[in-house]
Amino acid sequence: MGFRFIDFAVHGVNLIYLVLDFPVCAIPIRLHHLWVSYVYGAIYVIFSVIYWAAGGKGWNPNGSDSEPNWIYPILDYGGNPGLAVGSILGILVALLLIHALWLGLYKLKQKAWSKHKIRQHEQNLKAANSFSASSEGVWTSEKDYRDSGHVNQGADVCVV
Repeated sequence: MGFRFIDFAVHGVNLIYLVLDFPVCAIPIRLHHLWVSYVYGAIYVIFSVIYWAAGGKGWNPNGSDSEPNWIYPILDYGGNPGLAVGSILGILVALLLIHALWLGLYKLKQKAWSKHKIRQHEQNLKAANSFSASSEGVWTSEKDYRDSGHVNQGADVCVV
């Protein structure tokens, strides 16, 4: 059938958004969240069967006057029921595999983030220890800190 912009706009843009959003999104992914995908899929299959059985007419990708009564060619329950059932079963397996992939990527993201936070915490501790441990004692003002030579005169300092 070739490339159609409508297919890219409906499916490709969503995929691009998902891939770009995943690294910065803090929503947790758990194995037990898989049931949501299966419920959504079951509702979609029920809808597509009702749509087909009711003789639903949709957009014809071939451009002819005879409109098919299926949503996707692989869901043509009347013309090729074996393909339709096989596609649904294949999608059920694919959902499990895709969810497992996203779960694994989420675990890797968590591990990387926790290493970053530990490293950042260690740097903060070092900075805090070097700030309070001066040979002259604890600095009590921004002026004392600047005068000690530990910071450039132009730097901003927050002294509690």
